[in-house]
Amino acid sequence: MKLKKVVLVFCCLVGCLGVANAQFGRGMFRKPVANKSHHSSFKKTPQDRAAKKAHQAKWSYRPQAEADVHIGRVLLQEKLPSIGATSGYVRRAKRGEKWISKLSPKISQQLIARHIVEASFPGYITDFMHEFRVFEEESELSWTGELSKALEVYGSEAKFVGGFVPSFAEAVEFLDRPGLWWTDNAKNALDEAWFRGTQMRSGFFVIAVRSPLVKEGTDVLLLDPKGKRFISLEDSRRLAKETK
Repeated sequence: MKLKKVVLVFCCLVGCLGVANAQFGRGMFRKPVANKSHHSSFKKTPQDRAAKKAHQAKWSYRPQAEADVHIGRVLLQEKLPSIGATSGYVRRAKRGEKWISKLSPKISQQLIARHIVEASFPGYITDFMHEFRVFEEESELSWTGELSKALEVYGSEAKFVGGFVPSFAEAVEFLDRPGLWWTDNAKNALDEAWFRGTQMRSGFFVIAVRSPLVKEGTDVLLLDPKGKRFISLEDSRRLAKETK
């Protein structure tokens, strides 16, 4: 009975907001942004540009890839969860992104437990084109220009491979792919990941890095647009072991 009540409440909320969106939808959604090919920009006044540049220092991606203890603990499991592996997961993740913050924690947890919605997973991107448009609106820099700066920390000898994969398991196994095309130009790797992301839409934006400055020699980085960071899988695994 409790579950039926939860589902009923959830359905009522969906219905009510659906009506509101139908009446006011045009005003609720942002006007589409023209692509920068992937680097174009609107004409802005000098004042607008000055404000954007001041904002950039706060908004920019952090230069050092970070460890994420949640990802690390997932990596230590005997079997990786099927994050992003099915179309059903994508739908539930999009529902979760939309509803979890609007519902009470108790109801949210019940919906997550019943897999009606999915809680957000670090680095998982439900709508890549939306995230890219947000970047275009909030940054004066190009997508690859901004992210290339964050990869400079790996030094002049670093090599990279970029991709976009639907599931966490594929992100973890990215380095095992045959015929990886390594490049010493981070922009080329980022362009490849960007292109794949525009086709796939949902999944993980992945950059593999090979560098003398990486403790294990190689690492896989997951882009986390909401956190403005790259997440290191190796550092995450190490952090989880240290905090067991």
